[in-house]
Amino acid sequence: MTVNEIKERALESYEDFQKYIITVLCGTPRDEAGAFFPLQITGEANGSPDILRYSKANTGTGYSLETETIVTRSKGPQTYIRRIFFEGEDDYLSFIDKKKEVKNLRTAILMLQKDRKITKEQLKDWAFEHIEYLVQDYKQNVKFWSGIAINAQEEKEPEPEPQPEPQNVRTKKTVKIEEPVEIFDPQPKQSPKKAPEQQKAPEQPKTQKEREPIPETRIRLKYPGQEKPRSFFIRFRTLSIANPARLGALAPEEISLTLNDFIHLDLTDFLRDITTVILVDTEGAYLSFPRTEHCLCIFANAYTLNALKLCQWFTLYRLFYFGTISEFGFDMLSTFRISFPKTEPLCMDDATLVRFAPYLEKGTVLKNNSIPRNLTQQEKNTFAALRQNPDKSLLSQDRIPPEYIQKVMHNLLEVEPDE
Repeated sequence: MTVNEIKERALESYEDFQKYIITVLCGTPRDEAGAFFPLQITGEANGSPDILRYSKANTGTGYSLETETIVTRSKGPQTYIRRIFFEGEDDYLSFIDKKKEVKNLRTAILMLQKDRKITKEQLKDWAFEHIEYLVQDYKQNVKFWSGIAINAQEEKEPEPEPQPEPQNVRTKKTVKIEEPVEIFDPQPKQSPKKAPEQQKAPEQPKTQKEREPIPETRIRLKYPGQEKPRSFFIRFRTLSIANPARLGALAPEEISLTLNDFIHLDLTDFLRDITTVILVDTEGAYLSFPRTEHCLCIFANAYTLNALKLCQWFTLYRLFYFGTISEFGFDMLSTFRISFPKTEPLCMDDATLVRFAPYLEKGTVLKNNSIPRNLTQQEKNTFAALRQNPDKSLLSQDRIPPEYIQKVMHNLLEVEPDE
C-alpha cells in the first residue's frame, strides 16, 4: 500500500462521514449515532517506506500508525505497521482535503434548521439525497437557504386535496440548486386566470388527516435503483434449535426492529446463546437458511448492509457475509469490511462457483470496471474469473441448496478464524 492508496481508501468513507454529520446535526444523539472515529484503513501497510514518513507522528496531522518493532537475525530491528487509522475529524479531513466542504455542509444544515420551514427528520432525509449541493459554498445566504427549505418541505409534503374554486394557487417550482436565483422570489406566483366556465355545484372539501410526526429514531435509506427512500427496519432470526429466541412465552420465527433499536440489541439477553452472526443478501436465502446452533441470521439487502456498521457489538462475534457471487456481491463485501475487516465470506468462493456453474447468469459490471479493494487474494481470483465471462458472471443465492450451505457452515465453524 502507498500513501496515495491510503487517501483513496479514506475517501471511500467520506460519504458515510457526511451522512454521519447530517444525522448528528439533525438531532440524533452521538451515543445513538455511534462513534465514527477512530476510522481504520484496511490493507497491507508494509509496502512503502513513505507510509511511516508521512504519518501524523512526523507531519502533525493525518493518519496515525500502530507499529511493532521485531528483531530479526538477518535484518536486525524492523518496524512493522499493524494498523492505520485516523484518530479524529481534523486529522481525517485535513488528509483528504475536505475541511471546506464539511464546513459548508454544517453551515447549510444549520441555516435550514434556523429557517424552521422543515422538521429535523424531514431535513435529514432530504439532505441525504442532496449532499452534492449542500457542500457548495453559497456564502451563508439566508434568503437562498429559505428558498431551499421551502423546496425541501414541498418534496416531503403529500399532494394537497383539490379545493373548490381555487383563486390563487401557488405553482410548485422545479428548483435547480446550481441556479439559486430561480428560488429567491419570496412571493408565490399566481396562476393565470382562466376563462369563466359553467357554474358547478361546489364539492365539499375533504378533511385531510393530520400528519403523524415521524419518530426521531426512524432512519431512512435510499436503495440503489429505488426512487424514494423508505423506513429501514432490520429483520433477523435465530437459527438455534436447542436455544431458540424467546420473547416471554413466545419463540418467534422472525423479529423486525428499527435500526436504532437493533444497534442496542446487545444490551438485552437476546444474544446470550449467539456466537456467530450471518448477514444474508437476498430474502429467499435468508428465509431458507438452514438451522445452525448459536447463530443469528440477518437480512441485509444490497448496500443497506452498510447501515449495520453502527452495530459495534458485531466485533464480539464471528461475522459472515452470504452475498450473491457477482461483481456487486464482492463490492458489498469489500465496502462492509471498511467497518468490520474480519468479515468472512460464505459460499462466495471458487468451489461454489464451479459446483453450480450451470446456473450462472449474466451479471452487471461495476462502474468504470473498478475492482473492490478489501478482498483477499483468493476472493480477487474468483472476482477475476467472473469478469472474464460477462455472460456467466452471476450466481444467484437461490441456486445454492440449503444442504450445501449447511455443510459449508459446519466446516467453517469447525475451523478457528484467522487472526
